[in-house]
Amino acid sequence: MKQFPLFRQKYVTESEVVDYLLTIDPALKAFYDVYQDLLDAFENGKAQQFFAIIDQLSPLLEELFKKILTSSPKVP
Repeated sequence: MKQFPLFRQKYVTESEVVDYLLTIDPALKAFYDVYQDLLDAFENGKAQQFFAIIDQLSPLLEELFKKILTSSPKVP
């Protein structure tokens, strides 16, 4: 198991580093949660759930992030 030194030589796992960082900033946690939910829906072929997540984005997310998620890609 890979571990990382953090705060006075205490070793923590990758998961513990992520969990700690997510406690620091509510906006970062909101981004991360949306990303994880979208990833899960995509990987499991749940298109309806995927687009429902996009349609119900948290108010904690920045407008630019919302715009990127809701914009259609340009087809050449």
